Amino acid sequence: MSYRSETSAVRDLLEPYCVGDGIDVGFGGDPIKLSAICLDLPTPYASTGNHPQQLHGQAFDLPFLDDSLGYVYSSHLIEDFALSDQLRLVVEWGRVARRVVICAPDEQRYREFCRAHGAPRNQAHHLVDFSLSFFKDEVLSNVDWLMLSAEFERIGIGDYSWAVVLDKEGA
Repeated sequence: MSYRSETSAVRDLLEPYCVGDGIDVGFGGDPIKLSAICLDLPTPYASTGNHPQQLHGQAFDLPFLDDSLGYVYSSHLIEDFALSDQLRLVVEWGRVARRVVICAPDEQRYREFCRAHGAPRNQAHHLVDFSLSFFKDEVLSNVDWLMLSAEFERIGIGDYSWAVVLDKEGA
């Protein structure tokens, strides 16, 4: 099944933050930038385009040197992980890049959108109260070397998404 990607709905807003060489983690066929290195599972569970995938694997343990990328971008992926793994992802992404750009759903607004439109919701979402404030309180508060440089709420498809731009301190 093909559908409009979450990235397509926020590209104009978030692409300007993706500067230099970078990677789109969990790109689902529609990278934030055509020049992004595209990483997804060996068999992605969602696909919204035909863009080639350069790397197959997990979002952890990226095969890059410290600070070797300008950015890591990820849309609608981090909510599929338990809280401890969300922290692990942010630390890993911050290890390889000077900037991390994350777009994710506010789970309660997402569920309301699904109910209102009769759409099935993604069962992979782990936390019922996942939101921008939850992410800032539970994940970002534990990574003091990444600074929140921009945040957005009620963006994308159905206005249920949020995004953060994290810059490495001193970068």
